[in-house]
Amino acid sequence: MNLEIKSIVNNEDIFLSYLDQLTNTYTYKKLDWIHTLKKEYDRYLHWSLCFNNDKIVAFSCIQKHVFDDDTVRILTRTWFDNSIRCNNGSLWRETPVAPMAKDQIDWLKGTQFRRAIFTLEPHRGYDLLKFLSKKINQRAGTNFVPKKDKIKTWRTSPIESYQLYAEHLL
Repeated sequence: MNLEIKSIVNNEDIFLSYLDQLTNTYTYKKLDWIHTLKKEYDRYLHWSLCFNNDKIVAFSCIQKHVFDDDTVRILTRTWFDNSIRCNNGSLWRETPVAPMAKDQIDWLKGTQFRRAIFTLEPHRGYDLLKFLSKKINQRAGTNFVPKKDKIKTWRTSPIESYQLYAEHLL
């Protein structure tokens, strides 16, 4: 794979077309959030689009809404195309997660934000959070520290939907 991270700037039409393609062709899991994303993608601060040979294969963004004034969540709305998912471990050799995390942390340098977090869905465990933090730190040069408590990630979130998170101080 030849993974390259690009901003949505100058790639907006490609991104929106990719969302349309997902809506029309993807059959593996629910994608109702894609419809909302297409309408609200501009609410997010920065998009990292991962290309493999000029084709989007993953994306994620930085979220500001919901969090304290000095805090953002990176790797929000992370999506991997099935063509790069696998079960034999090679995903961790060429994963788009660390390059997207690095792109987003680099974008945050010099901003008013002092804390970046990434989260895991409520059904995921703390051991996975530690594992992912370590991998991202090794590959992106970050310093994410897994936290034992959980954080609210959407305005009307019930407490059982709060998510585990790791924190990187900017």
